[in-house]
Amino acid sequence: MADRKPATIANALELLRRIINFGVKNNLCPALGFTIEMPNKDNQVTEYLTKEQAQRLFEVLDSWPSQDVARMLRLAMFTGMRRGEIFRLKLEDVDFNQGLITLVNPKGCKIEHIPMSEPVGQLLKQQIEWANRMGKG
Repeated sequence: MADRKPATIANALELLRRIINFGVKNNLCPALGFTIEMPNKDNQVTEYLTKEQAQRLFEVLDSWPSQDVARMLRLAMFTGMRRGEIFRLKLEDVDFNQGLITLVNPKGCKIEHIPMSEPVGQLLKQQIEWANRMGKG
């Protein structure tokens, strides 16, 4: 498997390890006399939109019928916030004076603070105004 990528090798070894563990647990085969060493895999890929792709996306968001949803997508793009973090965001988590957004219960389970840029502040103010108009604020 020398010509395979680390993630492919790790997946194959993980499958082999699970099969052997199942066999040992059910007395179908003896345990291995050694530990299967899992390779380090760093298959994280960062992708960026081209200028044309970003322009087209913003055109679509500008014309999207549900501007509250469009604002959430922009918020995710501008801050890197995850969907669940955006859905859990409350007014008390937004500090316009300090320019900070507090993430309560993010993926890492520790409270985090992220900076609020001017465009993000404007998005959040628009969303608050919309929520108040719709009676959701």
